[in-house]
Amino acid sequence: MAVVGNIRVYERIRPMRKKLFVSLMFAAVMAISPAPLLAANWIENPADPIYNPFPATALPEDYFPIVLYDGNKFSGHGDAYFYKMWHQGTDGIALSYSNDGINWTLKGNVIGGSAFHPCVVYDRNGFGGGAYYYKAWFWTGTAGTTISVIQYSQSSDGVTWTLPTPITQDPSFPLVDGITPGYFYHLYGPGTVLYNPAATSTPGQPFTYPYVMFYDTSNEGFPLGSSVEQIALAYSSDGLTWKRYGSEPVLIPSGAIGDWDGTHAFRPSVVRVTGTYTMLYSGSNDNIDPGSSIPYAHGIGVATSGDGIHWTKSASNPVFSYADGVAWRNSRTYAPSVLLSPEGLQLQMWFSGGSGTTAGTSQGIGYATLSVSPPSSVPMLSQWHLVFLTLLLGAAALRHLSRSRGGDSLQIVGQIKRS
Repeated sequence: MAVVGNIRVYERIRPMRKKLFVSLMFAAVMAISPAPLLAANWIENPADPIYNPFPATALPEDYFPIVLYDGNKFSGHGDAYFYKMWHQGTDGIALSYSNDGINWTLKGNVIGGSAFHPCVVYDRNGFGGGAYYYKAWFWTGTAGTTISVIQYSQSSDGVTWTLPTPITQDPSFPLVDGITPGYFYHLYGPGTVLYNPAATSTPGQPFTYPYVMFYDTSNEGFPLGSSVEQIALAYSSDGLTWKRYGSEPVLIPSGAIGDWDGTHAFRPSVVRVTGTYTMLYSGSNDNIDPGSSIPYAHGIGVATSGDGIHWTKSASNPVFSYADGVAWRNSRTYAPSVLLSPEGLQLQMWFSGGSGTTAGTSQGIGYATLSVSPPSSVPMLSQWHLVFLTLLLGAAALRHLSRSRGGDSLQIVGQIKRS
């Protein structure tokens, strides 16, 4: 007897046909298993860096791009382009436009002052009918022990923003607590923010809330292993007051100096593809070698999750590394921003890189893609329907084989338990 989920298959098969039967069983299981998004399959644009809006200016930080796409060119809410990118500027955060994601035009600085590492979301319905269609969160540039180092602002057009306001936190599960040793000792700003317009705000389920934030937290290398920077998860009903999920970050470096991301995991970008969350994140092992004096910006890795909470890193990480031998980013390769392409056939990634020994100099923005399975255009069947159909087809093939060769009889009985 073979068992696959709630399907029981009873067989009497000649030994010469058992291999075929096992192969069919394996095919049935593989039919419900998504293909892994391997780090090794990403393709970098040969023209990288595709964009460098301030090539001759020393900036206070690398670009840290965040890219949004809208098929309606943002529906009249600001300048009409398919792609908009917020990134580091000469005074705070700047904005650039593109219609293909590769050729960009600089709009200019849009959020001035101490503003770094922007995260921006857009909703054409104004987040429930409001007057603002863009929301932004960014870091003040201070490794703080208070929540005020993350600021919040809103805009109707992506260019003119409200006066930034510090976000607040639920004291029962704070994003940062200033306690050392502890994972939430320091805060280095937001990594990425997701907006859910169909939120139900079910307690204990962070992804049912309107806003989810993956953010950069740090124990600064104090005990708790020898990691330095980790990725934690928080959620919010209004984007202003946040509550941390869980007692630990959701992605914690191993602490092993021999791992490429052994000490740092930060500045993630997250997208959901066919029910699976895919995270691109920045990593480092804190080593300084002759090719780099930037210990925290060694590469970009990929991790996947079914629930957005429990993550598995790709065995083929990193996606890209400063040690790849690519001249323009041989000192720093990090800070990804990822989207699913408009046709749903690729993941698109923009990222920071540099060849100088100081962040904010000799830098650029790179672009890479990863092919993914196209979305199905037919109604989805349940996983176990697919398994059962595969087994039925296999049964027919085996029965035909048995009759044609005059061999032993074959009996297969499918039994499905309905929940």
